[in-house]
Amino acid sequence: MKKGCLTPATLKDLQAELLHLLKIIDKVCRENNIEYWLEAGTLLGAVRHKGFIPWDDDIDISVPAESYLQLIAALDAESKVNEDIFLYYEHNSIPKVGVEKLATTRMMIQMKGVMSACFIDIFPARLINKNDIEEDLNVIAINQYFDSGSAKKIGINIDKKYIRSNFKDSFLEKDRFTQYYHFEYLSSCNYKGEDGVVKRSSMEYYLGVNSFFSYSDVFPLRKIIFEGFEFSCPNNVENYLTTWFGDYMVLPPKSQQVAKHSDQIFFCNSAQFAKKTTTDYLVEQSKRFYYFSFRRLVKNLTIKLRFFDKFKIFDMIIKKLKNFITKHIKLSK
Repeated sequence: MKKGCLTPATLKDLQAELLHLLKIIDKVCRENNIEYWLEAGTLLGAVRHKGFIPWDDDIDISVPAESYLQLIAALDAESKVNEDIFLYYEHNSIPKVGVEKLATTRMMIQMKGVMSACFIDIFPARLINKNDIEEDLNVIAINQYFDSGSAKKIGINIDKKYIRSNFKDSFLEKDRFTQYYHFEYLSSCNYKGEDGVVKRSSMEYYLGVNSFFSYSDVFPLRKIIFEGFEFSCPNNVENYLTTWFGDYMVLPPKSQQVAKHSDQIFFCNSAQFAKKTTTDYLVEQSKRFYYFSFRRLVKNLTIKLRFFDKFKIFDMIIKKLKNFITKHIKLSK
């Protein structure tokens, strides 16, 4: 950790900085005629708490997928005149597999020893025809596979051509698909008929559900008050939140009322440190796919050589060793 660069901060400090970022996004969207809306826990907080959920440590917004790259470009331009902000992926050459995040250089979050700049998630919401749902789910499953090396099985079959044992082929396919997903597929998800549905990226992967919102539940957008300021929200907030959370006005158990992205929060006085640390974090995250590719290669080899049972034992030992080393490093700091 860079000495003198960081000082302890509180969750309230973090929420104030996130609100500042949200105001920037709102301004940029209005200036460029881009629609967006508060999403997930941020929308829930606006309804249930008139602002942040007391323990929440991030903000989520969605933007129509066809406008996603336009918003990223506009925010990137904004970051050139406002040096306090930057985009996670856009400011470096990390492949854009995950959703983009608008971050601040002024605050850092740390979770289980891993540090990065605090951020707002910007999700591309796909507007598709009901008849294309199955195809869309498959595309998103492939995207999640290239993001993390695996994808949850929720009635989704990943195209076998993407699951290769050959290292070189895996990396080439990842690059090709990432380009296709961000620069072709998302832009094509612009169906606005009455039988259309709206789908936020990653929902099926992280929540384990295949929930689509009807077009009329989202559009036309309305306004909602969040922390005393007006922002955009879906047309039918009740249906939207019920789809997400069920009985959304009921508080979760005390044990679940905890921040999900941070166990420590810091003010940061070095933009260079904030950006470099975040880039290092993204590099480590991108290695997940390579780890799974290597593991799959070894697994296939052991199956062919007929000692897969020994591989399973070896794999278990490696995982335990990795956990032990990680724990030891943290204790020694």
